[in-house]
Amino acid sequence: MQQGPQLAAPSLKAILRHITFYGLGSFLTQGLTYVAFLTYAALLPVAEFGVLAVALMVSGIITTVSLLALPAAVNVAIYQLPEEESRRYCGTIVLSVLFWSLAVAAGTTLLGPWLTPHLFHQVTFFPSLLLAVWSGFCATFASFPLTLMQARYQARTYVAFLLAQGLLQLGIIFLMLVAFNATATSYLTGLVVSQAIMAILYLSRTLRFIRVAFSPSMLRDALKLALPLMPHQVAQRIMGLVDRMVLERFASLADLGLYAFGARVSTLVSGFSGVFQQGMAPLVYQRGMEETFRPRISRLGTYFLMGVVIAALAVALLIPDFVGLLGLKKYRGSETVILLGSLALVFHALYLIPNAYLFINRKSHWIPAMSGAGAGMAVLANLLLVPRYGIEGAAVAMIAMYVTMASVGHLLMGIQVPLPFRFEPRLWRGVAVIVLVGFGVWASTLSLDSGLARLAIRAGGLSILWVGGLVAVRFFDDAEWRLVRDTARQFLSLRRIRSK
Repeated sequence: MQQGPQLAAPSLKAILRHITFYGLGSFLTQGLTYVAFLTYAALLPVAEFGVLAVALMVSGIITTVSLLALPAAVNVAIYQLPEEESRRYCGTIVLSVLFWSLAVAAGTTLLGPWLTPHLFHQVTFFPSLLLAVWSGFCATFASFPLTLMQARYQARTYVAFLLAQGLLQLGIIFLMLVAFNATATSYLTGLVVSQAIMAILYLSRTLRFIRVAFSPSMLRDALKLALPLMPHQVAQRIMGLVDRMVLERFASLADLGLYAFGARVSTLVSGFSGVFQQGMAPLVYQRGMEETFRPRISRLGTYFLMGVVIAALAVALLIPDFVGLLGLKKYRGSETVILLGSLALVFHALYLIPNAYLFINRKSHWIPAMSGAGAGMAVLANLLLVPRYGIEGAAVAMIAMYVTMASVGHLLMGIQVPLPFRFEPRLWRGVAVIVLVGFGVWASTLSLDSGLARLAIRAGGLSILWVGGLVAVRFFDDAEWRLVRDTARQFLSLRRIRSK
């Protein structure tokens, strides 16, 4: 590959502002997503929610197989090739994926009726899984423009497209559920229609970044980089589907619906880690292998993990009471899944770090070792725990899966990467403060009978805890502390003057 002009790397404060904007955008999009999710959960019977959980996982597998992990090669093209060559490179990738994804969807439509009875006992191919297949096809159109926007630091446009997609899906799916029967089929029909509309908008945006062309040599180069990630991505999809498959065989669709609800709610934790990942990705891809940038990335990573721990505590402590206050009593049995799922996603955040570092150091052929180990643990743990412990067993299996992936990933990063990521030592002081105070907040509210009172006290305690965690890892520098101290002194002086 011929090296092209590098994009200028932003400063640490610019990256934090970038992360903050992604955070605000993520707050809006995630808020919209969860409003929609709670609306659908209220409308759908619990058993239909279980059918939907299986269908959405099938849709995700179709999207993964269709993309062939090629969006990852787009980042390489943006940062390492001259502008015109980069546009042709991306055009080759997009054109190839469009034809391949159409072939995957058509082939699955033909083979689905025969394959489904061998995989599922209670979910049928027509119409739910058929709609899921074409939902997965439509979803492929979003991957490339979003990747290109992120790589080029177009955070505003990135967030605007996600908001537009969320609003469109919410409106059409809600209309389908209200106008027709509140079933998984109605939901999936609305999803496919909204995704098809967005696919046109995403495709028009993609054409601004690429030159429509096809180069066999460029495609071979992109596949050489991306295909080693395919076993990893397929294994990830297997990890997301295996718990649903085992529960579908050994439990009722209602139990599967409870588990899917709890697991979905716990992904609020990964929403926080996603914000940091979006904001940090361009910096890590550009300068992650440079010794001079190592302290900067270590500091950001320290804040990242501390924030994930607080997010997990917030979800575990606040969401069960919040769900109760919303009147979703039919999902009361999912509290344990929410708690265990939040813990599991802390280890998922730990796994994301070696995954990124192995990729940027062109050690992506080791990434499937992490996901393969996780997939193997997921299959084994679910088969052992679900028949005996039901949905709680599936939640424990999720923890075992992510612990395995994080452990294998950090071991490989330490061996294979010349400059592996290192957390700052002060991180553990911050995490200890968060966990101990968080436990105290939880224990002090156990005796309260009112869910609203528990929610209010825990929310206040976690807000104070967030500031305490920042202080524990010395987030604020000396100048900022002096500013706070001087402001406080001026405020107190004014109060004394007014009191006289």
